[in-house]
Amino acid sequence: MPAVNWLQEMLDRSGTAYEWLHHMPAMTAGEFAAKEVAPACRVAKAVVVFADRRPVLLVLGANRRVNFHVARLLLGARELRKASEEEMRTLFPDCEVGAEPPVAHWPGVELWMDPSLQTEGDVLFPAGTHQDGVRMPFWNWFNLAKPNVGEFAQERAWH
Repeated sequence: MPAVNWLQEMLDRSGTAYEWLHHMPAMTAGEFAAKEVAPACRVAKAVVVFADRRPVLLVLGANRRVNFHVARLLLGARELRKASEEEMRTLFPDCEVGAEPPVAHWPGVELWMDPSLQTEGDVLFPAGTHQDGVRMPFWNWFNLAKPNVGEFAQERAWH
């Protein structure tokens, strides 16, 4: 089942408040923020990495980037590397590459959130395609996703 379908069903079953978003394709979290006229710090992006051989979704704001040295230490890994597009297609066959929702859904894939994403307002995130997304209160997302929490992100240097 495509991610857009199971995600919407999961949100409906949970009874949580959310808004389904549909926009022209946004290939990056920054483009997603611009299309939804949202601050980049409120757009949750998922960066797929391998900590040694363990797949991990690192969730952080679109205004930040992963500090791989810090993330490697946090995850207790000897090696940390970004997943290739082919690995992402294999791990998340129900999603478009780069549009993985930041939720615990795929067996064996850990979910970690950087605390800088925490807000009292809404967060937005992709729903499995580059055209679909979700806006919901941060704490609703957090209680559904149940991510591990640890610092691994740093400010993005904009050029």
